[in-house]
Amino acid sequence: MPTTQVAKLLNRQGNFADLPLLDPGELGYAKDQKRLFIGNDPVSITSTGASSYTAGIDLTQSGRYRVTTQPSGGAETEVSSANFSIGGTTLTLTTAPAVGTIIRIYYNSEVWMYNEANSWAKTDITLNASASNADSGITWDCDDYNCATIDYSLQNAKSPTPKFRNGKITIMVDTRAAVQDYMLQDDYVAVNDPAVTFSGNLDNSTNIFKLQYSDSDAVNATFSYDLKLWKTTLG
Repeated sequence: MPTTQVAKLLNRQGNFADLPLLDPGELGYAKDQKRLFIGNDPVSITSTGASSYTAGIDLTQSGRYRVTTQPSGGAETEVSSANFSIGGTTLTLTTAPAVGTIIRIYYNSEVWMYNEANSWAKTDITLNASASNADSGITWDCDDYNCATIDYSLQNAKSPTPKFRNGKITIMVDTRAAVQDYMLQDDYVAVNDPAVTFSGNLDNSTNIFKLQYSDSDAVNATFSYDLKLWKTTLG
């Protein structure tokens, strides 16, 4: 008589602070924040001798990441977290790798799921007071992604008068040689609207887009956002 066996598969789980860098295809569940992550194959970038590179993904939302370098004919070694920084989709290394060095970024991606208690998780950054056309740290390669939406909230003074905004920035970039321009629209509702405006900077030589801002208030603003990127084929 055949024997029936029932197996239960459990994913890696624990608190978000203990979430490791996951293997490609491996799932990890942060129970305290009710967030699910999956490991990816690394992003590979060939060094041009510069110190900053666009990864094409918003690494601040990845949960965990690791950076390595591998010179031509050499071994792959991990870069200490003290020797690089992440800002949006930009990786900046303290020491620029030699030309031809392969830079790899291993990272987790969040599998979006609705959290009934806290709704969607967002990334927080600080927009500096009195800034003018300053880089927000949100940037991407428009050869990979030419469309973006950024759902956001903005707050820059809790007292004596609260200033708060909730909105969506929609961006489309046309990288065709005859055009090379972008369109940006910011739709929002506000209470005592913070004096912050958003703009963009498109480098026509590299097709790198940077979200910029100007803040004419005398206090820093907290910008909480969820970035979505995709590519649309233009005729």
